[in-house]
Amino acid sequence: MSEWINISDRLPDEDTLCLAVDDCDVIWTMHFTEDDFFPDTGDICPNALTHWMPLPELPTK
Repeated sequence: MSEWINISDRLPDEDTLCLAVDDCDVIWTMHFTEDDFFPDTGDICPNALTHWMPLPELPTK
């Protein structure tokens, strides 16, 4: 299982879909590209992001 990674420690690889949590404990689905996080929902994340983690593995059938 993946662990939360502090943004100040390491960022995702370029063009990565991941989860991120902000300073209000809201979890977002984010796309990391061009050295920045962009909400996958098309919304704007109004709060500072603190941690990220890779998406979990797909379930097995």
